Amino acid sequence: MDSIFDYFNQQLQMSQFIAIAYKNFIDSDPSTPTQTKIDEHIGYLKHKWNRFTSMNDTILLAVNKLGNEDKKLALSHSYFVDQLFSTTRTCYLAAVEQIKSSLYVNEPVVVESNLREEESVVVRPSSHINEPISIRDSVITEQPVLTNSLPVQSLSNEIPSTSGYPYSRLPRIKIPTFDGNPAKWLEYRDLFASMVVSTSLNPVEKLQYLKTSLTGTASQLIQNTALTTENFSKTWESLVSFYDNNRLQVNTALDSLFNLKPMTKESSVELELLYTTVLQIHSTLETLQQPVETWDVIFVHLTVLKLDSESIKAWENSLGSSKIPPSWKELIDFLVTRLSSLQAYEKSRGDKITFKASTKSHYSETSNNNSSFSHFICSICKGEHFHVNCPTYVNGTINQRLALIDKHKLCYNCLGKHKVSMCKIEKRCKKCGKRHHTTVHISELSSNTINTLDKESESQLPSSTSQIE
Repeated sequence: MDSIFDYFNQQLQMSQFIAIAYKNFIDSDPSTPTQTKIDEHIGYLKHKWNRFTSMNDTILLAVNKLGNEDKKLALSHSYFVDQLFSTTRTCYLAAVEQIKSSLYVNEPVVVESNLREEESVVVRPSSHINEPISIRDSVITEQPVLTNSLPVQSLSNEIPSTSGYPYSRLPRIKIPTFDGNPAKWLEYRDLFASMVVSTSLNPVEKLQYLKTSLTGTASQLIQNTALTTENFSKTWESLVSFYDNNRLQVNTALDSLFNLKPMTKESSVELELLYTTVLQIHSTLETLQQPVETWDVIFVHLTVLKLDSESIKAWENSLGSSKIPPSWKELIDFLVTRLSSLQAYEKSRGDKITFKASTKSHYSETSNNNSSFSHFICSICKGEHFHVNCPTYVNGTINQRLALIDKHKLCYNCLGKHKVSMCKIEKRCKKCGKRHHTTVHISELSSNTINTLDKESESQLPSSTSQIE
């Protein structure tokens, strides 16, 4: 009798392994999985499943040989009461399908045949089991052949039926993941509800999909939830209740609006990024039932502030002499037109749309004309940004900025890593037109002061320096 309970414990451990097989697969290789990796994991998972079914047969034979009292005791164990075999089988089929789905396939996919192949592994003959058990006979004798009781379609919810429908040519849609970021909750909630919650999957399968789709802090909320039928509804409802925080989502969207990244130059790539970002924020707030239709003046003002100078000039020209605040629709129409114009212009010039720093910008310095923004290291704080964007520099007084320029031997005109005498940038201070950066402009600053500072900077550098660093 004790050996049977040992078998129960072994089965429970193996069931838990199968239940988290997909999560282990993802954790083992976060990058895009290869077909070889997929085959290896599925092969090992099949091996575990075969051991599980073999042990199940051993348990059934052992229980058949017990006396009535011991048999009743064994049948009252959670292994039979909770139908662990059936639950594990469901998890196994779901895990196999999820692992296979992790490889993006553009070819027509026939899910039903794949699942039937997996089901053939599950079906095991029960002819070797001795006489049927009178007590809870249905629970035990049906377990080895429970495969036929679960519709194949319930596990292919990610793809519509392939019989005669054009949708069979579509690639698989991966179940979304959610890491606890409030900004991503609405998208995740609606997709998961459509792909899993509203389908005919049984609750255990839905809960398994839910567990494997959560990462980060979100996964911690349900990490100790057992895979049982009654747990899915409670778990999903608690998750929705926790993250359906309208106030938090509105605050997150507004934070994104007030912290829009400004454009650094006239570029279709940067304009498209700004356009799509602000449009998404507007849509999110609208979904959250905020009165965005009355916020045109706010959205327009904050968006225009982030445009590059040329785009702002074009925007003002489009308004003409109108004294009425422009609407949100007017700005969106302008941005679409402006974006199309920039894309056509850049294409005609054969420009490569990159974020490389330009030596033509008064606020963009570079140590090499071919260096990209992402590789520029600030001499002041060692961060990945231009000197003009350095927090230490920006937050300092004019005297402190001048001291930083002198200390790090920077150009007073463009803040580049070279002497003023070697500066190739033609632009000057926007306030007085003299040869110093606008951020260090002092109304009474004389040319003698700049010349003195420049000479001091040059004296600290080797005289042999003859090119821009």
